[in-house]
Amino acid sequence: MTRKTIVPGETLDSQTNDNPDSKGAFEQLTGMLDNLKAPPQQVNQGPPALQPITDNYSGSLDDAASLLLRQLDPSIRDYAFELADLTLKIPRWQLLLGAVLSQFESGNLQAPSILPHWAQIEVVSGTSNCEYCKNSFTPVRYGQRFCTDLCGNMKRKAEIAAINAQKARELKIRKEAEREAMGGTQAEAVT
Repeated sequence: MTRKTIVPGETLDSQTNDNPDSKGAFEQLTGMLDNLKAPPQQVNQGPPALQPITDNYSGSLDDAASLLLRQLDPSIRDYAFELADLTLKIPRWQLLLGAVLSQFESGNLQAPSILPHWAQIEVVSGTSNCEYCKNSFTPVRYGQRFCTDLCGNMKRKAEIAAINAQKARELKIRKEAEREAMGGTQAEAVT
């Protein structure tokens, strides 16, 4: 196969007519150009983008970070907001993840500082059974034991009634024991 230099003004067709092998190359080039003009095909570029969080807040990572930072004392929260927004000029979620990464790199991630009230903030998922009526319900707060306030009050009344009944039985037994003790003492005094 011989190579031919393209001279200005000479067309590609005139070159390809001389060599039968170059005709196939011309068709390949034309096909490539057609592919460039065609709309791009969908190419799988890895995993899909993360979906925004859309539960109880507006849906972005920054809103989620703000929600988490609001659980801190106001002075710490305000400092974190100022640090992310004004000083570092980064999204708040980057500040949070950067702090976690920094803790990991320094070896302190296994010993975090945890405030006691955070245990009550846990998201309650799933269903529970009411301790009074035994119906299934979805808790709306941490540690919820009853499906309604009415069931909670009824259970407490039942518990109070049981305690009062137990006290009454104990009092009756104690009085009977006192009577028996007094009866035995009186019988001894008569004889």
